[in-house]
Amino acid sequence: MAADSFASDIATHETPKIDTADNVKCASSSGISVLVIGAGVGGLMAALECHRKGHHVRVFERSATASAGGDMFTIGLNGRRIIDHYPAMKRELDQISIHDGWMRHRKFTGDDIGEPVPMSKMVPAGAGNAIDRQPMMIQLRPLFHAMLYHQLERFGIQVTYNKKVVRYYEDPLRCLGGIESEDGKTAEADLVLAADGLNSKSHDIVLGGQERGRPSGRSIFRAAWPLETAMADPVVKEYFGLKEGRDPNMQAWMGPNTHAMALSYVDKSGGNGLMCWRLTCTEPSVKQGDTKQDWSRTVSNAEVLAAMDKAAPPQPCEPMKALVRSIPDDTIVYWPLLWRDPNPCVHSKGCRVVQIGDAAHSLLPNSGFGASMAI
Repeated sequence: MAADSFASDIATHETPKIDTADNVKCASSSGISVLVIGAGVGGLMAALECHRKGHHVRVFERSATASAGGDMFTIGLNGRRIIDHYPAMKRELDQISIHDGWMRHRKFTGDDIGEPVPMSKMVPAGAGNAIDRQPMMIQLRPLFHAMLYHQLERFGIQVTYNKKVVRYYEDPLRCLGGIESEDGKTAEADLVLAADGLNSKSHDIVLGGQERGRPSGRSIFRAAWPLETAMADPVVKEYFGLKEGRDPNMQAWMGPNTHAMALSYVDKSGGNGLMCWRLTCTEPSVKQGDTKQDWSRTVSNAEVLAAMDKAAPPQPCEPMKALVRSIPDDTIVYWPLLWRDPNPCVHSKGCRVVQIGDAAHSLLPNSGFGASMAI
């Protein structure tokens, strides 16, 4: 079957405008075609940057629709400065970011560790917008993803869904990279960016085989669900509700070899209310040695509560358990934490396939740097 050669068709594509409607200054057409595999944070940001540099871009995503899953992550200044090139996106980032929240630390018994601290105190003093000085900024994954998709729409970049890639290849004679999808079709471009995560099939052409992680003995449970659903429980509302009924409330709960993070959030307009939660703990005995990592893999509330009951004392108190019980079915993601060595190489022999994001440099999802590294 003939490949869908994006590289040979670029002459038919419109040259990017030097100055787009939302004042993003884009380079003139480079004549280079780029195929991005994966519509996560790293893949979408790579697509935007390639377009801004004048390259012709398209994106393939294995999911059936645009992903809005996940809970929260942090982005450092190193990952945010690039957004300065996108005025409309930077305004949206300011709208969805957490500025006036509070940070609180508690033991698993529910006892406070010190007083709640306003997040504004963590921002270095200086002139200008606080968004430009904040060392680490908490983001809600669904809202951040939506922000990136909005910019793709402004650029007119298309995302093709239901494209599960089963093979990467390159053709050195024609100087092209390519992929084969599950439906047997192929597509080619001057450069293929593998942004499809830990289990990317690009490992076959880059590393000579799939990378295998080593169990760390620990795992993470995580979830995000509507704030109003969580606040329907009066105990949850008392312990985890918005500060003074309006400000985001971030909490860290500490226990032996275990910690949990919880965030209640609304944006500046008072909308997009979300409750986010994650628990990092020693792996439940039933899952010891489990190495399957998949963001679509969910577990029941009962499994999480059972894992809490097996934790070393002091075990999580009733408010934390009430929070877990408020999570809707099929929402809690289970993720075993695996150790992985850094990839010795992130590109194919002819450099026509290049890995980015978790495919290139996976980080533990509780390290706080995965999104910054992907961007």
